[in-house]
Amino acid sequence: MRVSTKNTIFALEINFRTMPEYKKLTRSRTDCMIAGVCGGLAKYLNVDSTVVRIIFLCLLLIVGGGGLIYLIIWLCAPEEDGYY
Repeated sequence: MRVSTKNTIFALEINFRTMPEYKKLTRSRTDCMIAGVCGGLAKYLNVDSTVVRIIFLCLLLIVGGGGLIYLIIWLCAPEEDGYY
């Protein structure tokens, strides 16, 4: 059985209207206290921003790495509705 080229090309077409949108980590402009990192991370993870702030505070006080993680996300993540 031979498959024609016309059918093969049709099978490889991608419909961009039905493709799922991927989430992107951004800093929040509305839910922010310092730089919007916790608000953006909470939106990305679909949790309350207070929970994320408490986790960052615990990481900062117990492990000491919370501040470094916060700084890295602050520098790397763009603001929402902004450019990279």
